[in-house]
Amino acid sequence: MVQQMIWPVMSAEYRPAVPADALTIAVVVDNEVTRRGVAAVVQQVPEVRLRAGPDGADVVIASPRALSRADSLLGHDDGRQHKLLVLLDEPDQVDIVRWLTPDGYLLATDLTPESLHLALTQVADGQLVVPTELSRHLLRLATGRTRRDRVRAPVLTARERETLALLAEGLSNRQIGRRLGVSEHGAKRLVGNIMTKLDSPNRTLAVAIALRERLIQAEPA
Repeated sequence: MVQQMIWPVMSAEYRPAVPADALTIAVVVDNEVTRRGVAAVVQQVPEVRLRAGPDGADVVIASPRALSRADSLLGHDDGRQHKLLVLLDEPDQVDIVRWLTPDGYLLATDLTPESLHLALTQVADGQLVVPTELSRHLLRLATGRTRRDRVRAPVLTARERETLALLAEGLSNRQIGRRLGVSEHGAKRLVGNIMTKLDSPNRTLAVAIALRERLIQAEPA
């Protein structure tokens, strides 16, 4: 049975707290029905303009399959000008794009004008966008390792611990570099070292593992 995707309409009561000023959005999705659905949601977000293609867009929303066919959309801090949000059909799909370092993720099943506006506001502010359901999935992956897999807690340098704390705040490599007083390339190298030591395929899971291993403390609610 094919699951029908229902794209909700923005409620009359919805008023965005922070407008996503003049952001241009491109939707690059291999499935035409899904692409039209996402585009319809984008068009309901205030002060956001939909572009026909990724060239010149501020933010690109792309599916994993579309990403595998378009090298220009890939990477992170590699010179591409746009922000990249990966559109997942379900949380498990994050496992097949673990080689990516995007600016955030969206879940198609939870995509509404309100949730998209919040994600765009966060990504414009340099934060890493991770839906709650996906965060729970990543935490389950992190805590699902057996004791046998966890021989000992990884040893991080003081600088790497500082970087890890900034990662937990959702900062980009550029923002981390500014906070630490190092170049963006230096920040990228620190983040790479952390991901290697934590055996993590991406930044989000690295933070989840660090919380589990008590390398950093969760911020109080």
